[in-house]
Amino acid sequence: MPLSATTDVLAATCRRLLAETAADAALVVPRAAPGRSNHSGKAARPKGSGKHTGFGSWVIIACVAGVIALYVYSTAMHG
Repeated sequence: MPLSATTDVLAATCRRLLAETAADAALVVPRAAPGRSNHSGKAARPKGSGKHTGFGSWVIIACVAGVIALYVYSTAMHG
C-alpha cells in the first residue's frame, strides 16, 4: 500500500481483507465424522483456538490502526 493512498483506497483494502478473512473462517467449519457421536454434548473446540489472537484478527487490528493513523496524519497536515 503506497503512502500516497487515499482514505477510500485504504478503506477498500481493509474491507477486502476483512471479507477474505471471513471467507477463510467460513471454510474452516469443523464437521463431525459420520457415525461418530459427541459424548459430552458440547461442540469440540478446533485445535489452536483459545485465548490467542489469530492472524485474521491481527490483520483487522492493523487495518483499523492504519485508518486511525491516516486520519490523524491527514488532520495534522491539513489542520
